[in-house]
Amino acid sequence: MATESAHQRWAELYRLAVLETNLGKLNALVGEARSAINERMIELKGCSGDEQERQALADALKMLQLLAREAQNH
Repeated sequence: MATESAHQRWAELYRLAVLETNLGKLNALVGEARSAINERMIELKGCSGDEQERQALADALKMLQLLAREAQNH
């Protein structure tokens, strides 16, 4: 159950950041999503399987990096 809720937490924060159109709010959402993703990556260390989620986490971090860069440029 904790695993499921941890997955839902990072995924929801990521979704909120990606959909945010207010650049003033974007940095905070990106930071929250990054933190949740990093926490989830730590939880998954040493666990076998979960490769699909690990890849999704890596992809999400890359997208958040792009969003943060875009927000800084505006």
